[in-house]
Amino acid sequence: MRIFTLLLGLASIATMVYGRLVNITLEDTSPQIIYTVPPLHRCPDATCDAASAAHFSNGTSATAPAMVIIPFSGSAIYVHLGVNGSVFFQLDGVYVGQYYNTDINDIAMAYNHTSGSDGLHVLTIIGITVHETVAPFQIDYVVYTTEETSGSSNHTTAIVGGVLGGLAFIALAWLVMVLVRRKQKKDRKAARGSWFRSQNWKDKPSIQMEGLDAAAAREGD
Repeated sequence: MRIFTLLLGLASIATMVYGRLVNITLEDTSPQIIYTVPPLHRCPDATCDAASAAHFSNGTSATAPAMVIIPFSGSAIYVHLGVNGSVFFQLDGVYVGQYYNTDINDIAMAYNHTSGSDGLHVLTIIGITVHETVAPFQIDYVVYTTEETSGSSNHTTAIVGGVLGGLAFIALAWLVMVLVRRKQKKDRKAARGSWFRSQNWKDKPSIQMEGLDAAAAREGD
């Protein structure tokens, strides 16, 4: 939850002037759709003929093998995809629903959210099979409703830049935390070692040797 709060805060660099409501369509190739792992394949290609491509918006689709992140500014969003398994949706870090199907090529509106406040949001999508492994899902397109702004030409770039900057900051903070913890652990080990070395252990009696000497003396008697 805190991660998405941070992302939304960084993405707020995209200033807005309120206007009329408009629908923005994001095709699977849109830079505003962030694939955490490159798509397995895109349609059309060798596995997708022209007849199949004709059923997709703009004739294209992308099969995502891992989490997809969609930052947007608006009050509603509609996601059209196909999956053989389940897809789970989180909005601003909160679980908001799931969709199940048995055919990845059956494109349908898998999720819609129409009661949100107008503003910056982050939608995440991940697919899971019945065996609880990651399920690839085929994204066709996404539509979101937003208020038209005077700076609409730079709007998408600002949002995506803010989110990617947030992810980079989180990764850097995690790395620093790991390095600091390792150094603290190393310092504690070094401190314990120096204490043991500071003791004059050679002057202390050996309990083990004294016991052995006593046993040897009894056997001699």
